[in-house]
Amino acid sequence: MYVIPLVLILALSMVPALSEEYTDVAIIDIKITPENPKVGEHVEGKITIQNLGNVRTKIGFSVDVEGPRGGGGMGGFGIKLRPGEVVVLPVSFDVNERGAYRVSANVFSVVYDKNLENNKAVIKIIVE
Repeated sequence: MYVIPLVLILALSMVPALSEEYTDVAIIDIKITPENPKVGEHVEGKITIQNLGNVRTKIGFSVDVEGPRGGGGMGGFGIKLRPGEVVVLPVSFDVNERGAYRVSANVFSVVYDKNLENNKAVIKIIVE
């Protein structure tokens, strides 16, 4: 009978499997135009999402815009992303008054997501 030392077993258990299937859907960027909007302007934005993982997945998302008096949002599900693929979601809103505005986005995958830290992004805008 051969006995495998416990140290070797622990060391082998820490090596990631070469065929591990995962996804890492990430919000890469949120951009708005104009960057410093003024009262009365219409703002157009783009939220860039990428599958940084090694398998195809379906994603769901939510996008919220909050202004000085509240806000609203949208969401969706079923967008398919191959490894490395990028999707850009549009967002738009009107700046009706001075104050703080917040654009936030969340994304999730139906396949195991290796990194949940990059699934959320927020930008804040102060309109003077």
